[in-house]
Amino acid sequence: MVANIINKYLDEIDVLKEQIDDDIDELLEKIDVGELIKDPHLYLEELSKQYYESHVEILNKALEIGENQAVRVLKEIGKA
Repeated sequence: MVANIINKYLDEIDVLKEQIDDDIDELLEKIDVGELIKDPHLYLEELSKQYYESHVEILNKALEIGENQAVRVLKEIGKA
């Protein structure tokens, strides 16, 4: 049933969201206000890059979950 497939998908995404939310809280605690004030653009660019690089696995997992979800839904509705 499509509803079960969607609920499973949402549960998987919730797990990833919790991991990211926890990491964001940790990241916010580490912000160096002095460096941020010196050069906000450069500091935030570097911080964003570090954040992305440390979350490549989670982002790839989210992509995989989404692709698998699409396949399951298409199979369920008979289009694959």
